[in-house]
Amino acid sequence: MSGYLDGGTEETVTIGFDASDWDVGSYKLPVIFKQERDERFKGSITVDVIPPSFIAPQFDSLVQNGARALKAAWSYADGETEKFVRGYDVYITDDNWDSFNTYTVAGSDVTSLNIPIPKRADDGSGNGGITYAVKIATYSDFEGNPPASGELSRYVPFTAGLSNLPDTGITKCINGFSPSKFITCPLPGERYYGQDAQYSSNPLSYSDNGNGTVTDNITGLMWQQADDGEERNWDDAKAYCEGLTLAGHSDWRLPNRHELFQLVDKGRYHPAIDPVFSCRLANYWSSSLSPGASFDVFGVEGVKFVVGTTSVNYTYDTNNYVRCVRPGP
Repeated sequence: MSGYLDGGTEETVTIGFDASDWDVGSYKLPVIFKQERDERFKGSITVDVIPPSFIAPQFDSLVQNGARALKAAWSYADGETEKFVRGYDVYITDDNWDSFNTYTVAGSDVTSLNIPIPKRADDGSGNGGITYAVKIATYSDFEGNPPASGELSRYVPFTAGLSNLPDTGITKCINGFSPSKFITCPLPGERYYGQDAQYSSNPLSYSDNGNGTVTDNITGLMWQQADDGEERNWDDAKAYCEGLTLAGHSDWRLPNRHELFQLVDKGRYHPAIDPVFSCRLANYWSSSLSPGASFDVFGVEGVKFVVGTTSVNYTYDTNNYVRCVRPGP
């Protein structure tokens, strides 16, 4: 600030202080100057704390990752503002940004993401496809819209019969008698031809994310890798998932019966689930009520992972284990 000091001359005084932990805003600070002969001069200075000038993230790559996902990788190349980055928002669209999906990545050190792409109808020929565009922006504790990256696009061809319904996991044929026996799968025209094992669509596929979660590569859902070892009633199960924070995500929920049953691997038993999951030989809750059931009587559904069957007509005060799910990625 400037002021009139000893002798009536105007002088400029430089004042240094640390405002790195101040909130964004304008601050007026009182200042008192003291001269050698104890004369005091009062004044004030105005300090404007402004948000950091974030740069846009830079794309490293955008590639197709299976039939239903794109994998984006990016970097942030400004050491001065990187400490203020809390994570990234990833946007994907297939209609010129008239509408888009947003996925949030928590943590400035996470610079890649599997982005689910929506199921698309196919004309049966396998021809054609969709072009998807992706942008990335930082987010922080400061208000305002930080700059987004440039746009990268990727053409994704249709896949004949593309579906987000996982396969059953059955890989063996039986003779159809009781008791049934495993047989070599028959050829077309032979007896017992056309069994589940002879058709494969979207084989079960999972990615261990290394942080207590598993991503289903077919449905795009992210699952809790292991339950917490506690049995709960239905209300407590729902509350547990809704209050769960895991792997930087807090949008967990109790799965519905269809989602939970899609984890069943009919080619396994004791338990009937891929070993990427930690699973008990026990019952797990779903969020679904049996059709026609009222809340205060029998009617909540679950899945028994001992052999992979659905369980119906639990009362809501029954205690079962819980495996939470979120939309992914």
